[in-house]
Amino acid sequence: MEKNSTKKGRKDTAAEIFNFIGAWREQAALSSSPHTVEAYKNAMDLYVRFLDQSLHVTTGDFTWKCFSRENIEKWMQWLTQRGNKPQTVNLRLSHLREFLRYMEGRSASEYGHLYHEAALIRRMKVQHTEVRGVSDAAVEAVQKAIDTTTDAGARDFVLLLFLNETGARLNEALSIKMKDIHTDSKGKVTVTVTGKGGYIRTLYLTPVVARKLKEYTLRFHGTSPDGESYLFYSKIKGRHAKITSRAIQKRLKQHAAEAHETCDEVPLDLHPHRSALPLA
Repeated sequence: MEKNSTKKGRKDTAAEIFNFIGAWREQAALSSSPHTVEAYKNAMDLYVRFLDQSLHVTTGDFTWKCFSRENIEKWMQWLTQRGNKPQTVNLRLSHLREFLRYMEGRSASEYGHLYHEAALIRRMKVQHTEVRGVSDAAVEAVQKAIDTTTDAGARDFVLLLFLNETGARLNEALSIKMKDIHTDSKGKVTVTVTGKGGYIRTLYLTPVVARKLKEYTLRFHGTSPDGESYLFYSKIKGRHAKITSRAIQKRLKQHAAEAHETCDEVPLDLHPHRSALPLA
């Protein structure tokens, strides 16, 4: 007999889990950005499709065993065979874990073990491409060359710091809106970005970057920021507008030219990705 069938029938269990999925999505819609909600939906839809296609289990047949560690690991392989990259598979795994955490919060005695088993699943190994950076001295020189007393300079400084620490692409960073920044109950800050092909991912900020970003948002967005406002913006006729990549690259070359006068290790053709990981 299955673990929770002593308290409820099979159909009742299936209905309860199905209702949990709907309630989880509704809760996410209230507290998360639209990008995060869509990512949660995609992950769950793919898991339901996997159960149906690979295990021949429909939503009407759901039991706690559907979300066993063994099945989740099979799902990860299924995603890989569909062409998902390791980074994507790991992200979808984290979303599914969030759902299992939600179920644990609603009925720990029946479903709590699922989240703890899922937490033991190893993430897929990601092959990182080495980034050729600039020296520490060059990075320091560029930072000193930026005049942070001006609005544009303060923006450039935090933008470069954000790019350096997160590895985000410039276009991803420039597309971030205030609603994409989230702080959890423990004070940890994450940012949701959308990359090429609509690929959504979550960036986790270090305490230093989170603090600098908080200072920046207070200066540029005030205590009640507009969720639709771009995090990094330029003022055009009094309005906040999205900055173009070309404009930032132009400003970075200006900063590099100034820094080069005091440190010849600074390349004059410096661009955001070259400054990402300072390597001596």
